[in-house]
Amino acid sequence: MVVLCHGIGHPLKVEPELVGKIGRFAVDIFFVVSGFIIVTSTGSGSFQPMKFLVRRWLRVAPLYWAATIMIVFVVLFDASIFKTASAELDRVARSLLFLPDEKHPVLKLGWSLNFEMFFYLVFSALCFLSSAQRTVAVTTIFAGLILLGSVTSIDNPFWTYYTSPSLMGFVFGVIIGEANRRGALSGMGKAGTVLVSLASVVITAVFFAFVPFKDSLGLHVTMSLGSACIVVALMKLEISDRLPKWHVLHVLGDASYSIYIFHMFAVGAVWAVFKHLAHDMGIAAHILGSTLAVTGGAATGLIIFLVLERKLLALIGDLNARMFREIRQPTLS
Repeated sequence: MVVLCHGIGHPLKVEPELVGKIGRFAVDIFFVVSGFIIVTSTGSGSFQPMKFLVRRWLRVAPLYWAATIMIVFVVLFDASIFKTASAELDRVARSLLFLPDEKHPVLKLGWSLNFEMFFYLVFSALCFLSSAQRTVAVTTIFAGLILLGSVTSIDNPFWTYYTSPSLMGFVFGVIIGEANRRGALSGMGKAGTVLVSLASVVITAVFFAFVPFKDSLGLHVTMSLGSACIVVALMKLEISDRLPKWHVLHVLGDASYSIYIFHMFAVGAVWAVFKHLAHDMGIAAHILGSTLAVTGGAATGLIIFLVLERKLLALIGDLNARMFREIRQPTLS
């Protein structure tokens, strides 16, 4: 969905609201899934925070750093390929350190990873709690931050980020993860499944048809509720073994992070070449260019996954095993 959004919107001076909504909705689903996965992967009890943080950093940072550095070199060569990228030293440093800034990161998509890293830090600080207690704590902390952000107006990028309603997606994710850990999804009956599926359709339709695309609490509530219902419905289908077993979908799912991080290189390159060759940017030309950009973006990410990320994940697994082989799980009372 993000690739589709950027493939269509990249050459336009003003991005259509629908295109922006599609991309933002996709990121919110990503936040919900992230919360779900983290709860599931850390188990029911306490966990080792340093091990958790190192693993998450190794999973997220290397590819993101590589893409960021590549963009810096591309911008130094030809700044027109990316519409808003910059090679300013301060901006590059903040991007690599996942620090919020008044401007977006060098790799624009990095804004979502800034939220991810904040979520990981908060979650790791709650390592001594049980899974249920962590879920309550994350929900309480993030709800409090969102409330603070809604009643205050402080001109500071850290405050803006860490009190943003965008945190809501993680809240829904950890709640779904805890519910699944307790068997709520597997025990959901047919009526519940139909109700959640219907809710996902209705709420998503309301979001796209009626909710103004501005950074408001109403937008985030609608978006996160819709995303959460979609995730629950898909999880129930997977648990019930009703999801289509198409190999291509499985591969694209595995490659989703590489596609997310690297697709803009192909999108930018395709549109740079296409606008140079196409004298008339009418509807037909835009459809063709968008198709090539989306296809190229997905293909680029898939190649990065097969050539680089898959090997990197294996290397990270070995590194984790060696780093923490001698470290025992701490006993916490």
